[in-house]
Amino acid sequence: MTADEPVPSFQGGISYSVVTEDPRTLQEELAAAVELVRGRAGQQGRSGILITRRSRSLFTVELDDGVPYGTTMEQDRWQRGGSARPGSKDIWGE
Repeated sequence: MTADEPVPSFQGGISYSVVTEDPRTLQEELAAAVELVRGRAGQQGRSGILITRRSRSLFTVELDDGVPYGTTMEQDRWQRGGSARPGSKDIWGE
């Protein structure tokens, strides 16, 4: 796998990391990771999918017991420091 492909991590469940500096491929990479996790969610039948932005180029996609089954939620955990823009519209920085 390259640095831009989802990387499986099995600490506490199923989790994939998406690392990319290219905003054009971010949606594709996240969609691929969500599909992988969705397959596992269907087998498990109790957790939803949580997408977390950790930095400009790092996202995690994982099963989360706090997310209802059949639901995908997003959260932004990127600590931007003093450069955060007030009124940012979404986790993609747009």
